[in-house]
Amino acid sequence: MPSATGERLAGYATDQLGDALRTVFVLFEDDWKPIYIRDDVRQTYTEDRYERVAESFRIDFEAGVHERPETEIGSKAAIVHYHDNAYVFQFPHEQCHSVLLSVEPEVGSKLSSFIDGCRDRL
Repeated sequence: MPSATGERLAGYATDQLGDALRTVFVLFEDDWKPIYIRDDVRQTYTEDRYERVAESFRIDFEAGVHERPETEIGSKAAIVHYHDNAYVFQFPHEQCHSVLLSVEPEVGSKLSSFIDGCRDRL
């Protein structure tokens, strides 16, 4: 069940990150379901805004994004989205959904510093 998967991930992330965890959502091909939303984040977004955010992470489920074929560097395990106010990790799961997990930017401070350095050179 996608909800159970999301709840397991939310529990693990809460144990590991505490209040740095912002949200956990299950994203379906044409719908989304919130699993965890930190209270202050919940107060910041309207239902319509959540819908727009979820839509921005929608992937083409028929394009093979969920397939994890081995390549020379291994199989794809997650997609990392770096934003000003959060990191969003997208975990493709089964053929029907993916799980989105967002965290505070400081969780990836070394990663953000490296990404910003790369962007400065582009």
